[in-house]
Formats: sequence, structure tokens, C-alpha cells
Amino acid sequence: MTDDPGRACPAPTMADVGSEKGTVHLDAPAAGSSSASNAGPQEGRARKKRLQLSCGECRRKKLSCDRGRPCRRCVRTGRADQCEFETNARPLLLPINHGAQLEQIKSDQAELQNLRTEIFQLRELLSKPTPQQGRDPFTDDVNGDEIPKRGEVNAKDVIAISRNPISTNDGPPDPREKSPRGYYRRHTLLRFFSEIPQLFPFIKEIADQWLKPYGIYIKKNKAGKDDGWRMKMASQEQPLIESLLPPKGDTDVLIAIYLDHFEQLHRVVHVPTFNREYINFWTPGKPRYPTMAAMILSMITVSICASSHLVGATPIPAAYRNMAEQWISAIDDWLRLQSTKHRKLVHYQVGCLMYIAKRMNIVGKKRFWKDTGSLVQDAIMDGLNRNPSMADAFFIREMKKRIWYTIRELELQNSFECGLPTLLHGVECNVSAPLNLADEDFDDTTKQTPISRSSNYYTTSSYQFHSFRSWDLRLEISRRLFGSGFFRALGYEDVLRYTHEITKAINDLPPWNSNRTDNKSDANLFLAYTMLEFQLKECLLAIHRPYIEREGGGYPLSENICYQTSREILVSSIQLMSRGIQSLAQLREDLPLASLHITRLTLSQPEGSGSIFMTNALSTVDLLEQCLPVIEDKYLRFSDPWTFFIMCTAIMLIKIHLGKESRQNAKSSCARRFLDLYYKNVWMHQPADLAQQQAITQDIVNHTAASNAYPPPPPDANALPTAVWLDSNYPDVGNDPFDLAVELDVWESGFPLPGINLAFAELLLSRNCNVVFADLELRPEAKDVISKYQSDGRSQASFIRTDVTSWSDLSKMFSFALETYGDFDIVCPGAGVYEPHWSNFWHPPGSSESRDALEKDHYALLDINLTHPIRATQMAISHWLYPRPPVKGSKFNSAPPKVSLSNPKRVVHISSVAGQIPVFRAPLYGASKFGISGFIRCLAQLEPRFGVRVNGVAPGVVRTPLWTEHPEKLMNVDAAQDAWVTPQEVAQAMLQCIEENEYFGGTILEVGAGHTRKVKVYNDAGPDFDPAKGIITSNSALGDDEVVDWLHEEAIWGPHD
Repeated sequence: MTDDPGRACPAPTMADVGSEKGTVHLDAPAAGSSSASNAGPQEGRARKKRLQLSCGECRRKKLSCDRGRPCRRCVRTGRADQCEFETNARPLLLPINHGAQLEQIKSDQAELQNLRTEIFQLRELLSKPTPQQGRDPFTDDVNGDEIPKRGEVNAKDVIAISRNPISTNDGPPDPREKSPRGYYRRHTLLRFFSEIPQLFPFIKEIADQWLKPYGIYIKKNKAGKDDGWRMKMASQEQPLIESLLPPKGDTDVLIAIYLDHFEQLHRVVHVPTFNREYINFWTPGKPRYPTMAAMILSMITVSICASSHLVGATPIPAAYRNMAEQWISAIDDWLRLQSTKHRKLVHYQVGCLMYIAKRMNIVGKKRFWKDTGSLVQDAIMDGLNRNPSMADAFFIREMKKRIWYTIRELELQNSFECGLPTLLHGVECNVSAPLNLADEDFDDTTKQTPISRSSNYYTTSSYQFHSFRSWDLRLEISRRLFGSGFFRALGYEDVLRYTHEITKAINDLPPWNSNRTDNKSDANLFLAYTMLEFQLKECLLAIHRPYIEREGGGYPLSENICYQTSREILVSSIQLMSRGIQSLAQLREDLPLASLHITRLTLSQPEGSGSIFMTNALSTVDLLEQCLPVIEDKYLRFSDPWTFFIMCTAIMLIKIHLGKESRQNAKSSCARRFLDLYYKNVWMHQPADLAQQQAITQDIVNHTAASNAYPPPPPDANALPTAVWLDSNYPDVGNDPFDLAVELDVWESGFPLPGINLAFAELLLSRNCNVVFADLELRPEAKDVISKYQSDGRSQASFIRTDVTSWSDLSKMFSFALETYGDFDIVCPGAGVYEPHWSNFWHPPGSSESRDALEKDHYALLDINLTHPIRATQMAISHWLYPRPPVKGSKFNSAPPKVSLSNPKRVVHISSVAGQIPVFRAPLYGASKFGISGFIRCLAQLEPRFGVRVNGVAPGVVRTPLWTEHPEKLMNVDAAQDAWVTPQEVAQAMLQCIEENEYFGGTILEVGAGHTRKVKVYNDAGPDFDPAKGIITSNSALGDDEVVDWLHEEAIWGPHD
């Protein structure tokens, strides 16, 4: 306890122990200490004061203290701010030899500099892999004659490695030196940091060069979490589980997600029985049992982890994702309060659900092995490892077996992943094999044992049924590898024997992975088959892993098996992703495990090698890149960057090894991809109450903008927590700058009125915003609006004549807005035309109806629909970044403030569903809307970097003059069947793009009749082609036929020279 601040006497320094003369000089006691001076030497020694462990308030009242900060007692009594612990060091009793201390400091600094030099040299050596470096240093060989011993390690390198932790570098810590050592050195993934020596130095270089200068660190986002719930829970003896449940409608959706997907693997509940109790729980007048509330809450804690591919368009899981840790803590507290003497089956169900929830939400990952071990201990104590008594009803017997099978599968998986022993290695179990039964085959009234279905017939219990068949083999391999508490490689004869048995077990799996369609049931079949295959292939990799890169290369079979097995896992992961169920595989670490195995094997080959590893290296990179979106999605949902960096680094190291990328380009590509994810994650996980965030004195936007012209600032002057990224001046949630109930100066351009833009203008004016109309002329409806808002009230409307195809007119429009209102916050380049005959692809320039003159070399439609919004956006961004001072004589005295995260701006474009689907009769219009949609996507980075959000709406068939005043377009509409989208619906969607935090930069909202939909950047399903949804028209074929008729007219399509 030499570093304890409460110690009465510090540990002696080198000067205290002795000097060069071998003596120590102590001053005489103080004059007032006569009794001490008369006493013997032992009596004169000062007594050590006992360290006070309780807080001051509890110690003063002589009450017990739980040593929390603040403690529970102080929280309950309302004195949390007074809860303090004794931390000040007590007066020192021994004198300090200051001269010797200074000499010691100089010596320490010199030694530290030498250590830094050694560490640098060691990193240079590690960047050049050797066969010895690729070997796992934590493997204990049992057959020394058969397996060559490792080469001797240079003593200097050992010293450098052991001293590495004292480095003052604040970059990412080397996982091999972190605590607990048993976790970081034996986990199946973290062992790769030793087996692939290039891995960690590459990640650290990225962090030091690209991330640390901007205060971004490779660590899980913990600082951004709202921990206020901890204080509230500390004031209660028992958590109120029921009060934490969401509204019934949201809970129904989340429960359905769990039962439809997650319950297909680890069986925890009997679905029909649970549904009956669930209905009773919400029925008014019936009792609500806390146990049922705990089970529901634990289920939805799992469901909120579901990916968007799994849940479809519902936003409910994402809305509650930040509640996961609070719910988990509440259920853990509830479980601790339950009696161990009268434990029931439902307590094990909640315990299993709780572990799965922690696993899916990545909460307490270092405790996974302990969590499942605790479940196994409790189950053994209650006899679940013994066959249930025949006196129990069949329902109880079957549910007991299901729970025991689930617990032991989770425990065995942790044994393989953590490389640690399990209690199951020495426990006798006589529980009979599970039955392949669907939940509909029995209930709590069943008397006779139902007949189990055939092994090839899929039920929701099939995963457990087939896992049982390979259980003894997998348990035996785990016992041989990890049962001693230390990893021991098997003899190669045993490896070959187990390889044969594992291969046979894989071949015996039911043929669910072929001849299937992609409906919901078949996705579940493929998931069950893939998980059964993964748990066997995990054993295959574990037994062959010690024989990869052995000295002399005498085990090519092991290398080939690991290579082929890893490729198969990658391919299966891609197939899971194509079915939208990849998030369910997050219960296992097979994807990163296979990725690192295949990377290790590829990097071990010399350049120019003709081995299969090098021959297929490019296809390996392609497989890894196809899997990377799964890891990116995981980071966006849980903010854990290590898996992403490991995967991305693996890809880049292979490219460097193949000579396809330079090291510098590879690092910048990896950093750029992570930064894109990081900025997106910041906005997706923005806390609801911004007032609770820590004040940030630096704006990362300014550092990013200045990085090209100036060297980055010192890291310490720029460091800020990963998740607390917003500017310190960002207003509280009660004064959101784009909550349009407050006054803003707003302008809009280009109104084909009345229509979408007029509806949007009226919406803004009703919310106390100022609006500038910019068009060639105003329709009567717009004139009425302007005359209505001419008073000196809170909102005003103005008009300036503008030809949106003229860049000089656009510049005058900006100047008018600045001179009238001083600044503008929202830009809507809304002018647009829908393939009129005067600028139409099917009426070429030179034809009678076209106004696109041959000598002008451009289309008017593209000038209006595409060039004008792009140029208007460009000019707005120019002003926001570098605002000009007001002209002489202006009523404004200074330039408006520069755009930043604390002074954000918005641009809202009007695209169309024609920007998602081909429209034969309007190709120029479709091209312009495809262009606008792509333009919006490309500017997504402006918001996290500069505070400029560029979004858009994509409406369907909107009832505006673009349609109603053109009979040639109205013929496409069937008034009896087709639905119109109203301008007001589109205006509301545009307002959401401005106000709502979930619609971050680059978002496009599709607007139909009575509904909106967020259009995905990749693999979007496309709009609904039901004419009743307002997206398309029923008679569109008539318009296509008219186009064909035009093509047959020589007057239109003949030469026009």
C-alpha cells in the first residue's frame, strides 16, 4: 500500500534508505515532545493511524457505510453533496533529503528516456514478422518431442516489453498489458495481438496520427452515457421494475421481436404460456407480478439490440437503446434481492435473459465468464443437472431441461472464447436428451409425453436438440484444452482424431442450409444451422491453432484446415447478412475470429509465394470487406470500436502485404472510415438532455478545418471525451436552435406556387420565422400570404424577383435576405418543373415545342431542377463559413456569427420518388432528382464537421399546379384509385428534416399519402408501388404510350440543324 494517500508514513525514497556514505540523518524530536524523547526507541515511533473507510457523515453518526460515492445512506437522506471520504495525505513524519531527491528525479528521467528508445526499437522489430513472433506465447506444449520448441527470446526485448506500461504515451493501451491479465492474454480474440505482431502497432499508429490530435480515443463510449439513473436507483431499496417498462404499444413490438427471432436459438420461455401471462399482465384489474415485469423487461432489453434489417421500418428498438444499461442494472438488483432458498424456474429464465441482454448490448464483457459460471453454480445447487423427477408435470420437466441446456451452452461458449476452465468439466450430468418439439405441441396441462419430431424436422427447439448431439465431443475438447486452468495444446494424433469427429458431426447436421427460399421461416432455419456449424468449427480452429506457423512449417494440414474453415465462416456470415439476421449472430465472436485467423495465415506467407493463401488473397480481402458492414453496424449501435479496428486493420495489413497499398495510405483509409462512423455515431446517440453534458472548450470543427493549413495542436490541449463532442455553447434542449417555436430569420427560394413551398412557408411563418420569397413572379395565394405578414410582429414575409437560373440573381437574393434580416438559417431551393414540353427529353432542342435553343448548349429543366439548388447550396455554405460584414448604411452593425455546432444551419431540398425509380416519360426530371438525391448524400459530412445539415424530401404524387394545371399529366392519374400527397404533408416532412435529431445530414424522407419513410443509403427496398399510397399513378402507361407516339413523329425527332 505504498501508493495509498492515506498512509501515515510514505515508503522511503532511495535517499531515505541510504546515501553514498551509507548513512541516514534524522532530525531530533520537537522540543514539546518531552515524553517521546524520554521513552525508548520503540515507544518514540509514531503510531500508524488507521485509514478511515466510511464517509464523513456515516462516521460522524457511527453508521455503516457501503463506500459508494455517494453512498446509499447519504443519497437517501438527501446529503449526497456532503458525502466525502478522507483523501488528503497526512503530515509526513520523516524528513526528505531534497538534494538526493533531485538526483533521483534526474536519474529516473534518464532511465525513462532510455526505455522509450528501447520501446521504439522494439516496435520497429515487431513490424517485421518472424515465425517465432507469430507463435502464441500462451500455449503450453504437452508433447515436447513432437512439437519443436520456441526459439529463445532476446533478453533486451523481454525487458522492453515488461517496462512498456510505464510509458507516458496516452494512446490506446496494449491489450497484452491490461488487467485482468487472464482475460486479455487468454481470450481467443485478444491472443491474436501476440500471434499477429503487426496488428497493434498499426492500430496505435492510426490512433496517434489521425485520432488523438482531435481528442478521439479508441475506447468504448462511456462518457456520453446519462448516469443520472444510478443516483435515483441508489435511493431505493428495491428497483421498481414495472415503472421502467415502456408503453404497452412499444412493449408489444419489442416482445414480438424477441419471440420471433431470439427465442429460435436459446430456449428460455414457452411462448404460448408466456403470451397468456403477458395478456393478463396488461389486463386492467388483474395483479401485476414483479416477476413477470422482470421477465418482460429482460426480454425487451434483448430486443432493442435488433438491427434495422431485422425489425424493418419500426423505430422502436433504436428509441430505447440508450436505456439498456439502466434496465440491466435494475434487473440485476432485483435478482440479488430474490431468495436463494426458494428460487423458482422463472428466476433462471430471467437470469438467462439477463446474460443474453448483456451479451447483445456488450455490457460487462469481462464478466461474461463469471456470469455464466454463477448460473451454472446456482443450477447445480438446485439440481438442474440431474434428470427431473417423474413426479413433476411434463411441462415442468421439459422447461427445466431447456433451461439447463441453455445455461450450459452459454457457459461452454465462454470457456472456448475466454480460454478458461468451466465447472462443467468435472460435473456429472444425467439429464436426458431434449425433445424436438414445437411449443404448440405441449402446454402446462399436458399429461402424456408427446412424441418427438424427426431430427430433420425444424422446430424452435431444433437448435437445442442438435447441440445436444455434439455436446460430449465439444465438452471433451474444452476439458483437454482448458481444464487445467492453462491452455494446453493437444498431441497431433488427438488433433487428427478430433478433426475427424468434428467433421462427421458437421456432416450429420440436417440439410437446412440448401434448397430454401428467403422467407421468414427459412431465415430461422438457416440461422439455426449456421449457429450449429459455428460452434463445431470453433472447436476445429481451437485444436489446430497451436500448430499454425510452427517452427519449420511441419503442419500444413492444420494451416489448410484453419484457412478453409475461416473462409466458410466468412461466407456464412455474408449469407446471414443477406437475410438480415446478422445481429442474432452477435451472441458469438465467430466473424472476427475467422477474420483474424485468415489474416494471420496470409501474412505468414512470404511475398511472391504460390501458396493457396497468397493466390486467393484478393478474394480474401473481398470477403473481409463484405463482412465489414456487420462490424460497422455493431459499432453504430454499441460504440465499441475495437472490433472494427481489428477487422479494418486486418484488411489493410493484407493489402500492404500484397503491395496493393502503402502503409501510409492504408492508415489514412482506415482512419477515414472510422471517422465517418464516429461522426455518424455521435449524432445517432446524441443524449436527450444536452444540458447534462460536460462543457467542451474546443470546437472539433475548427481543428478539423485548420488541420490542412496548420499543424495539429498538442494532444493535451485538445483532448475531449469521445462521446461529448458537441460545442460547449450548444443550447439546452429547452432552447433547440431548430425548434421553430423560437424566432429565426429564414428565407426560401423558388416557389412554383401554390404548392409544397407555399405550404412550407406558411408553416414557418406560423412558427414565428421570417421568410423571403424568391421567384420570377408571385401567384395570388403567395401575395395574400406576404400581405398577411407585413406588420412588425414576430414574423415577416418579403419578396424579391429572382430568376433561379441566373447566378447573379441568386447572389442578389442572398444580399436581400442579409440586408433585410441580418442573417438566414434555412435555405430551401424549391423551384422545380416536371418535364414540361418546352424543356423535355422527348422534345429535342429545335423541335416546335422546345425552348431549349440549339445554340445555348444546355437544358432549362436541368438549370432549374439541378444546377440552381446546387449553386444556391454552395453560396449559402460560403456565407455561413465566411460571413461578410454588412454594407455601409445597413441597420446591422456587425457580421452574423459563423456557422458552428453551436450555431447550426439547415438546407432542405425537394427531390422526388422519381429519384429512386425509373420514369420513362420524364427522363430529364428523373435525372435531376437522382442528381439531387446523390448531392444530398454527398454532403452528409457537413453536419458533424461544420454544423450544416443538408437533407431532402422525396414526395410522391403531390396535388400542386405542376399536376393540376397540366391536362397532359393528369391523364396519368385515376381519380377513383390514386391517392394524392398534400403539400402540407410534404411541408411537415421538411420541418422534421430541420428539427428532428434522428434525421442527421444526408437523410432523405420519402413522403406518401399519410406516411413517411426514411430512404436508406444502401440496399433500400424502394417505394411502395400501391397507387393508393400516393407514390405512383395507375395510368402511367398512357404517358409512356404518348412518348412512343412522339418518337414516331419526324417533325419532333427529325433533323433540326
